[in-house]
Amino acid sequence: MLLCALQSCHGILDISLASVERLHRHNIYPIVLLLKFRHHKQIREVCESHHPPAERISQKEAKEMFELAAKMEQEYKHVISGECRAAAASPHSLTLTRLC
Repeated sequence: MLLCALQSCHGILDISLASVERLHRHNIYPIVLLLKFRHHKQIREVCESHHPPAERISQKEAKEMFELAAKMEQEYKHVISGECRAAAASPHSLTLTRLC
């Protein structure tokens, strides 16, 4: 991360929203992007395109993930900088579009 900062680059970290609050306490203010799905079926489509059949999630699990994400979005909206709409463009790619 230090090398990245010295080169005026940005690093990408996958951390929980609760961890962002801990970073704020240490005066570190990351850009937080929320990957937003339109429907729980879209979560399942993305998972199916990136995992073997044995690791795929059920419709119920996808719905629970979608509901948990909505709850977390409301709970941590004060730390979220922006949203990215997720779209399964093809079986092997995930496209992100910035929402304004």
